[in-house]
Amino acid sequence: MAVWNGVRVLCFVIAVTITGVWAQLEPSFAVRPSATVGAVGHSVTIYCTIANLGRQHQVFWNVDAAQDFTLGPDTNVHASYPRFQFVGDRSSGQFNLQIANVSSTDEGTYICLVRDLTDEGPVKEAQAKLTVIDNPMSPDSGYPRCLRSPLRTVNMPTGVYMKDDTLTLTCTSKGGVPLPQHSWVRVNIDDTVNDLKSTTTAIVDVVTTEAKITLSSRDNQAYYKCIETHPARPGDDRDCMTPFSGSESRMDVRFAPEVDITPDVVTVEILGVTKVTLVCEANSNPPLTEKPQIILPVNKTGVYPNEMDRSLVEVEMTTDDIGKDFFCIAQNDLGVGEDRVDVQMGSFPTWLILVIIGGIAVVLFFVFVLIACVCCIDRPDPVEDVKEKDPNLLRVTPKRSTKRRSLRHEGEDEFLDDGMIPIDNFQGGHENLDVEEAREDKAEELAINSDFETGERGPRYQNVNEVMQEVNALDHPDDEILAPYNPEPPVDEAEPIPVDLVE
Repeated sequence: MAVWNGVRVLCFVIAVTITGVWAQLEPSFAVRPSATVGAVGHSVTIYCTIANLGRQHQVFWNVDAAQDFTLGPDTNVHASYPRFQFVGDRSSGQFNLQIANVSSTDEGTYICLVRDLTDEGPVKEAQAKLTVIDNPMSPDSGYPRCLRSPLRTVNMPTGVYMKDDTLTLTCTSKGGVPLPQHSWVRVNIDDTVNDLKSTTTAIVDVVTTEAKITLSSRDNQAYYKCIETHPARPGDDRDCMTPFSGSESRMDVRFAPEVDITPDVVTVEILGVTKVTLVCEANSNPPLTEKPQIILPVNKTGVYPNEMDRSLVEVEMTTDDIGKDFFCIAQNDLGVGEDRVDVQMGSFPTWLILVIIGGIAVVLFFVFVLIACVCCIDRPDPVEDVKEKDPNLLRVTPKRSTKRRSLRHEGEDEFLDDGMIPIDNFQGGHENLDVEEAREDKAEELAINSDFETGERGPRYQNVNEVMQEVNALDHPDDEILAPYNPEPPVDEAEPIPVDLVE
């Protein structure tokens, strides 16, 4: 039983949590439209602010007047109704409907609608009635009224704030047809003016405009002004200020020193020297306890025009100073502030680019010349290399000296001597055989068709004289004339004629 009760309690807690989260996610009207009065020929605004809007939500305005039409989603996309516009900060949920150049036909009911694209259920709506009168009416006197909250920072005197505190400014007006318009501005210490972002709401005839700001050093010694404008008083705007006049006429915002060193970026050129004058300024509240000081890197010197004032220095910078610390520091009772100089490398100077291009061109020229020289060097005769590698291999080259004489016999075919002709067990001197040996070998030489006798050439014959001539041409310079060897032709022998011997 106890376990079951625990489960029920847990389910109840989960349901309550989901319901609470769902309720938070459901859009709701932070500012509901209220009855509004407009004047003919002037603008009027009907206010509608929605909280918890999601991406799936869309806002529309339905107009039920002389004409019945709907504007939206989120803005007026209908060119047929240019006088109607959605105004306000949509990121804050403001979808106010502003009607320009109001006419009597604009009287009617205006409904602000919220639709959920993921839910087909009924839309959320809030409506208001617009009444149009002929002439504008001025707002009540004694307005606008300005307030600020909070009046001070905790543990600080009245009117004293700290940097990063949030300050809320409120401006209120009452009455008027149409309702007045408000705007918040900041008036700086030098009397320059900055507009402040604000939101406006209206409940019946009370208009409230609110501005929330995060205080910074710019707010110190400044004040804020709310300006009320109304068509019943053209050119006669009313305003209110905060802080009020007197000792609180301007804001007192405390902050640590804010340091500014100029220039904050220095560009140095390669192989160059850049002369820079660094100037440091600091702003703080309360005042500085000592003057700002520019600190240079170790082993870096500069020229201080005034030795008693270290907030100005003249220094020379090079590429060696890239990444080094050039900074200024200042101090007051709330802390220390600093600012640094960023030293950057500049682009390559034109003269250096030209030098690099010229150097590359010179190197390429010498490389080209070197390659050309290498290609022109005489290379060793391939025949000599062949002879050294294989003495038994003889090469007959097609290139012959013009001084050599042809050893072709009359009637021979053209001598083909290209290619390699191996001769195994070559023995020279056979051409010196005497006539008797030639006669004895006649039959054998005739059997093999010796070219000495027939002049016939074939792939299986080799003229020893020609081979020796080629060898001599390789072994002797070109200017030596080798005498051709002309062996004596063999003696023709006729058949013996029998002769009768007479005793």
